[in-house]
Amino acid sequence: MAGLLPLLRERAEFRSVCDQLNQAARGHRQDARLNMSGLAAPVRPYFLATLQSFLGRPLLVLTARPVQARELARNTAAYSSQPDLVLSWPTPDTLPYERIEQDPAITGGRLETLAALGNLDPVQSAQLVIFASAKGLMQPTLSKADFRRHIVTLKRGQFLDLNELLGSFIQLGYSPESLVEQPGQFSRRGGIVDFFPLTSEMPIRLELFGDEIDSLRYFDPVTQRSSQRTEQITLTPPVEVPLWRSGEAYERLAEVDRSGLREEVREEWDRLLSRVENGEQFEGIEQFMPYYTGGEDMCSLLDHLPAETIVILDGPAQINFAVEELTLQAEDLRAEFEKNGEIPEGVIRPYLNWKELEAGFSHYPRLLLNRTDEQEDKLGEAPVVTAAQVLSDENLEVDLFGPVSEFAGQIPRVIQTVDTFLKEGQRIVVVTQQAERLREQFEDHDIFPVLRKEGGGGKLSTLPGAGSFNLLHGSLVGGWRSETLGLTLLTDREIFGWTKQAQRGVEKSEGPRRTMQQREAFLRDLKPGDYVVHIEHGIARYEGLVRLKAETTAAGEEIEREYLFLKYAEQDKLYVPIEQVDRVLPYSAPGHTTPQLNRLGNSDWTRAKRKVRAAVEDMSKELLALYSQRAARRGYAFAADNTWQREMEEAFPYTETPDQMRAILDSKGDMEQPRPMDRLICGDVGYGKTEVALRAAFKAVMDGKQVAVLVPTTILAAQHYATFVQRLSAFPTVIEQLSRFRTKKEQEGILARLAKGQVDIIIGTHRLLQKDVFFKDLGLLIVDEEQRFGVKHKERLKQMKQEVDVLTLSATPIPRTLHMSLTGVRDISIIETPPAERLPVKTYVTAYSDTLIREAIVRELERGGQVFFVHNRVQSIAEIAHKLKELVPQARIVVAHGQMDENELEKVMLAFTGYEADVLVCTTIIESGLDIPNANTLVVDNAVMYGLSQLYQLRGRVGRGANRAYAYLLYKPGSTMTEDAQKRLDTMLDTQELGAGFKIAMKDLEIRGAGNLLGAEQSGHIASVGFELYMRLLEEAVEQLKGDEERPIEALVEAPTVNLSLPLKAYLPEEYIRDQAVRLDQYRKLAAPLQTAGQIRELVRELEDRFGKLPEAASNLMYLLDVKVLAIRAGVESIIEQDGEIYLRWAAPTLETEMRRKAGAKAAPPERKRPTGRANVDPRRLMKEFGEALRITPNQMRLNMRLLKDTWQDRLKQLLEELST
Repeated sequence: MAGLLPLLRERAEFRSVCDQLNQAARGHRQDARLNMSGLAAPVRPYFLATLQSFLGRPLLVLTARPVQARELARNTAAYSSQPDLVLSWPTPDTLPYERIEQDPAITGGRLETLAALGNLDPVQSAQLVIFASAKGLMQPTLSKADFRRHIVTLKRGQFLDLNELLGSFIQLGYSPESLVEQPGQFSRRGGIVDFFPLTSEMPIRLELFGDEIDSLRYFDPVTQRSSQRTEQITLTPPVEVPLWRSGEAYERLAEVDRSGLREEVREEWDRLLSRVENGEQFEGIEQFMPYYTGGEDMCSLLDHLPAETIVILDGPAQINFAVEELTLQAEDLRAEFEKNGEIPEGVIRPYLNWKELEAGFSHYPRLLLNRTDEQEDKLGEAPVVTAAQVLSDENLEVDLFGPVSEFAGQIPRVIQTVDTFLKEGQRIVVVTQQAERLREQFEDHDIFPVLRKEGGGGKLSTLPGAGSFNLLHGSLVGGWRSETLGLTLLTDREIFGWTKQAQRGVEKSEGPRRTMQQREAFLRDLKPGDYVVHIEHGIARYEGLVRLKAETTAAGEEIEREYLFLKYAEQDKLYVPIEQVDRVLPYSAPGHTTPQLNRLGNSDWTRAKRKVRAAVEDMSKELLALYSQRAARRGYAFAADNTWQREMEEAFPYTETPDQMRAILDSKGDMEQPRPMDRLICGDVGYGKTEVALRAAFKAVMDGKQVAVLVPTTILAAQHYATFVQRLSAFPTVIEQLSRFRTKKEQEGILARLAKGQVDIIIGTHRLLQKDVFFKDLGLLIVDEEQRFGVKHKERLKQMKQEVDVLTLSATPIPRTLHMSLTGVRDISIIETPPAERLPVKTYVTAYSDTLIREAIVRELERGGQVFFVHNRVQSIAEIAHKLKELVPQARIVVAHGQMDENELEKVMLAFTGYEADVLVCTTIIESGLDIPNANTLVVDNAVMYGLSQLYQLRGRVGRGANRAYAYLLYKPGSTMTEDAQKRLDTMLDTQELGAGFKIAMKDLEIRGAGNLLGAEQSGHIASVGFELYMRLLEEAVEQLKGDEERPIEALVEAPTVNLSLPLKAYLPEEYIRDQAVRLDQYRKLAAPLQTAGQIRELVRELEDRFGKLPEAASNLMYLLDVKVLAIRAGVESIIEQDGEIYLRWAAPTLETEMRRKAGAKAAPPERKRPTGRANVDPRRLMKEFGEALRITPNQMRLNMRLLKDTWQDRLKQLLEELST
């Protein structure tokens, strides 16, 4: 929208400001200040973008609060001709003196801005705008000289000393790891070095040729595969602390008097000193910055700015207040820590105060934008400042802009207003997420706007003419009108009453994508000591990878192979060749039972497997009977999407993640089929399941059907109602809610209209399941968190489900649902990609402490956020609220629980969602679906009393906004907890990453046991063979009953294997892949069912990409894979070298297959025989081609190695290709 800037640039009032600032800068009057007022919040981004373009100088814009800085940066970039040069200086998410890890994404954003400041040429520098908050500026950073000195630039073709480079990584603070998955890590494998700079969205793979950098490639931290190449990469330190000065820091810290510390704190301090001495990073290292820099001589962003920079204080009085407020909170916290022996007395202050910031400002000319409309900023205790209090003699009152009308979704009024302004010759610009739909509605009234979509033609880069009307697809904080400039700007805020939520910009978190591979990795994460199940031999203990002499060649050379070493009962041992790793599964069972090991060679395992197979066949018949009834019943086939559906979807204020989009397409695709839909949407909390449901609901309404949305709590019903009303307000859709927030009379009216078909979407609690609820034409039932409903409710649900399309939403699916989903009985869509900008919730499990609670609440209030305090005893909840008020007197505290009067509960929740309260002390009434992005701290009192799924849902209430969220799971000091409770809390700590819902459901299955879900008998069967093999047998039974001909059942459990014994050293050498876990993971991939040579070539490419050129033993391993694939295709059972000859043998039909065949067609699907070479190849042609080297008998072929000499490998492969054709 840079085309609008010339309108303001030509105004005398604006030029006056610019002239005075330029004079101050040219005259080196660094301390010159110019006051200005009259700019409302929506106008400031336009003003700042115009100011920068006219002055041609870098700007630093400082705000009181982080959210203001983010909003201003996002909106200013929309007006700027150089949006890439609008930068943010991210705000730390910790308080001074707190020993809590700062979010690496925030550190990365700050370092990225420092790097940009150092790399810009003069032309770019002149177009730079940086936005920072007061708190962001208060945290010190590296000095300009230190930062520049420790930047490492790597270029392709550059010569370097590898040891020197690795030393630089250590000195800068990067941590050595076997796999690089997170920022700040590096790894070396021979001539390949992986590293992940905090300033990069992806890690880098450097490959050397001798001492020369041969290539620099970005790679995916999940798959570890390289993507695009780059010619150059700049490496910055991974922290804002000069770790290269660790020696000096250690000397200064060692002199600190630690006598006043509590004993356990003193021990922790000693460990910290040891880490400082070793030059390591640690949690909360930023708090020790003064000890690394030498006293209180600390630098800030101000020290990095170009000399010609102009500093703009957006609300100087409020900035001053924010700094003083943070200083007061920090020093209160310090005093409390000192009093409780948490930190030594007299530690150096780790932040810059107002006096130091003012000294930094004095080097630059300043423009003070006085805010007199602070209500919009929600600054809490901040005083409202009037213009008269802050204006100096050099003051400019800008009176060019005014507000625009609010239309609240009344489109006819919008059209009328625009029409009037156009007739007056005004320029009209509308920025909206619903550009297509608005264009159609304007055109229906003979008003024809120029539609500019996002992308090349979407930018308003030239000045629009008088009387023009431009419709832009996008989002801004708000609109404004200026009669003087002849321009009216409208946004979704004025037209519909809402606007797109701000994204976090530079403070990004590109969380690793959660993929099926990762879930499998979780299920199959094998380490020595773990129990495993060998499909043929039973339960054993995995002891690790070992290398053994396999055989001796005719030439006397010893051939080594690598094996999985398994220990069975009675000290029996089994060495599994690495090409058969896929036959070994991890063992897990309900209740973490310790399994009984099998013995090798007896029939116990075969009997156990046969018994489980029979049981799962019976169970699968029951499962399929339930669901086949639905599949056979004819349902309603909804029509394809219409224009209104597309418009509603385009108005979604966020970008859909790929998984979310897939779930949307899956559910809408199901609805268009002539059979009833029964789909489970399994997505982590806050991953966008509601939007999937909303789009499905709107699709149903578009076909004249009614929709019921069933939720477990009144509060969630109210929230879903608000969401649906807001998203669908622009469409003629009637939405109602049925819960105890409605009076009896209101409920009766809603039910009457529902029965008549006058309500399109009804959202309610279990009240919807009562017998007096009737629909005229129900088409879709949406169930949120089905596991929260009781047995009676579920029976009623079963009745409803038989008749309509059903969409079930869940973050932690109940394990039985999970079973059916995994076994293909029920359709499932998993949303596992976190939304853009989502950060994991930092979770702490610790003893209750008043100090900790006060610290957590104060930190959240300081950043303008809100707190959930969960206490699940109604009798004592008021007492807890009173205690919190004593701990944090400045906090506005409200109480909510399920036994409150409906009106009172509704008032409390509205107060909290409307930011009129800071702390909500509540029961688990908030557990499901509540979405308050501003609440980012959760405290759960006595967390041992909650189930794993509950704890996970509660944690999901925070972390939905722009800030890092914290969850404190507390237990009573000195109390003992059950083993299960300990496991639940441990699991919460282990699953802090994004997208852990699937893991939680699996862990929940193990902890709770499956007895109450599948019955005690099935629980026993799982224990006898392990969960993973049980699931495979169940899947096999389901496919068998379905008569699925797509693949043989044997592909699941009895996959064809080939016994290979050839005189080749074939393994992945330790020198090639040093980490045993990584090596085992590669073996798993190599042992997976491969069907084509192309798949093997892809594996070779991956190995060479990640670990370098294949050594001989690894090349031989890939050759054996080729042979294995061809042999399976040819039906060969074994290929064994013996006395200089290679024997290829075929098996007779197994006893089990024969028994199945004789049992009849009902017991098993038609047998699919594997092809054999004898059936497909002419033996005479083979004899002619291979001559004396080949001998053929009825069950085997012999290939003579002595005659073939060095060509035997090629000839064996050629023979197998002939046999498998």
